[in-house]
Amino acid sequence: MSLKIVQPLVLSDATLSSSSVPEADYPVWAAATAYSVGQRVIRAATHRIYERVAAGTTAALPEVDKLNWIDVGPTNRWAMFDQVNSTKTVKAGSIVVEITPAKVINTVALLNVEAESVLIELIDPVDGAVYSRQIQMLDNGIVTSWWQWCFAPIKRKTMVILTDLPAYGTAKIRMTIANSAGNVAIGTAIVGVQVEFGEGIEMGAKAGIQDFSRKERDQWGNFVLTERNFAKRGVWQMKVLNTQIDGLMDYLSTLRAKPCLFIGSEQYSATVIYGFYKELDIVIAYATLSECNLEIEGLT
Repeated sequence: MSLKIVQPLVLSDATLSSSSVPEADYPVWAAATAYSVGQRVIRAATHRIYERVAAGTTAALPEVDKLNWIDVGPTNRWAMFDQVNSTKTVKAGSIVVEITPAKVINTVALLNVEAESVLIELIDPVDGAVYSRQIQMLDNGIVTSWWQWCFAPIKRKTMVILTDLPAYGTAKIRMTIANSAGNVAIGTAIVGVQVEFGEGIEMGAKAGIQDFSRKERDQWGNFVLTERNFAKRGVWQMKVLNTQIDGLMDYLSTLRAKPCLFIGSEQYSATVIYGFYKELDIVIAYATLSECNLEIEGLT
């Protein structure tokens, strides 16, 4: 299977057609209001939350006034569309969003999901529903005995990758993430177009995580553990046709410091990384094929 790279479509108020998640985390910022330390507001123009660090009234916008305001993070509605996988959009019952890309999109990816089911639909204004896939998030990968089937805690998948959406340039994408009870959460929603390179990731591909938790001993020798975020990483080798070398180099050069979805193999979620490439080495080894080494670092 070829390496697939998906550059996420940057969403705006126009492309995010609708969302069942209200953007009402805190009151909307107002220039004429006196704020006390610790008060939080939202700005609809930036879809961010800001916290007051100095009491008073100022007319400068919070995203500009760094002296009096700090950026806390995205609003709940837009957390699933920012560049941080650990910030989640959370809502009870279900989350339904509609995206109108106004261009051909063939890939939808949902990462860091907490739900029982996911429904992805592609709806064209002329042809109607042209694509519908419902995924049950139950994960039986660790069930290896009848005892585990009967008594082990239920484990759910945290990722959905669909790369077979038909080419409709005017269609809208509807995502329904649902739970029968409790909250639904999603860390990252990606829509975009996949670009394929190479002849497939070779056996021996490395996949792992980098843990940012702190593990320190106190003065009595006991460990003090502070759980923090982690990030995926991967080191992959693959064969690339010599006719693709320049295209691969040129394409990756446009993605410097831009988060993308790298899909090494859809069979293993460990080789699906949302992040950026750290290093690329190509050895022109044969008359028609070359050796490619790609190192990818994931976002938290």
